[in-house]
Amino acid sequence: DGSCRMLFIMNAFVETRDSDQTYDEIAQSKSSKQSTPIYNNENVGGGRIYCWIMTNPKNHATKAKTVKETWGRHCDKLQFVTTEEHPDLDTLIVNLGEPESREKLWAKSRFAWMHAYKHELDDFEWFIRGDDDSYIM
Repeated sequence: DGSCRMLFIMNAFVETRDSDQTYDEIAQSKSSKQSTPIYNNENVGGGRIYCWIMTNPKNHATKAKTVKETWGRHCDKLQFVTTEEHPDLDTLIVNLGEPESREKLWAKSRFAWMHAYKHELDDFEWFIRGDDDSYIM
């Protein structure tokens, strides 16, 4: 899945900030490590979670609102990536230069990942990208 791959790439990108290792070296070291559960007796809580949700103006009052009122409450910070402000949502506004379309999804995703890297990286341990029709547990 592209989202999981992007999360892994972002994680490798973040780790190279203060390291002499290349992306490939970090990826190689991560693939050889044993996975450990986030939630266990020693690590209750598992870290702060930043969630950003792809949406568009026609879904602000319906789908985005539902995310905010349901599973989005579990995020330590929840932002909606869209092209227009909405008074009830914490929005990240993307200027696409043309009307929204499926062809512009990568531009919106790239904008949000770059925002997370530049402005949220030091305050959160986990980064989740979702859509306004996602349900994440």
